Amino acid sequence: MAAASTEEARNWLAKNKIKSLAATPEAKKIYTEADYKGAVAIIMGEEHPGLSKDWLEKVDEKIKIPMRGKIDSLNVSASTAIILFEAVRQRTS
Repeated sequence: MAAASTEEARNWLAKNKIKSLAATPEAKKIYTEADYKGAVAIIMGEEHPGLSKDWLEKVDEKIKIPMRGKIDSLNVSASTAIILFEAVRQRTS
């Protein structure tokens, strides 16, 4: 297990040339349009408040899972599973 501040985590990702993808309902890019090949960190926020403004302002890309109807998000575990499934699909095809 590791613990780090947002700034420390972002600096580590940058130092190690790891692209950061943040999941947020406000993103323009759909999660299937992102490139998950190579070194990628998928940043997920808490279920209700989501990611902090600090994260959202400094990630490489913002992605979203399109929703229908009045629901604007899934719980974090379901969202993570959907995005990770896409990452595995891209890396194995």
